Amino acid sequence: MGDPRKAGREVCTGNPGDFDSGRCCSDLTHPPDRRAVTRVRARATIWVLSLGLLMLQSCAGWRAGYLSGAVDQATRQDVIARLGSPAFTEDLVDGGTAWIYVIGPPKECEKSILVFDRDHILRNWRQEESC
Repeated sequence: MGDPRKAGREVCTGNPGDFDSGRCCSDLTHPPDRRAVTRVRARATIWVLSLGLLMLQSCAGWRAGYLSGAVDQATRQDVIARLGSPAFTEDLVDGGTAWIYVIGPPKECEKSILVFDRDHILRNWRQEESC
């Protein structure tokens, strides 16, 4: 293919002066409007963030439904099978255990606190919207 300049054709280098002088080929006559590109990126970012928040809310709703039905029935192994391992655990003075699940990014996270008795049965849980 060779160098297009040797064949007598002008080369569009993408510099602003190329566009103004008309040296660029016809499909590249006008550079992209940076404001339009910025708007598209902003809309795409908002859309992706909105979708992410929607997914987090749907996950939180599913988790709350499961935990409400699991009180006084589910064991620690049952909860691990449904929710995975907790982020933190703490032994309680009565022989029970508190588990903490943290879901979402730090400034928008939800924290679920589960309390198991000494027999490893889920006895209580609550959800906090900030960590």
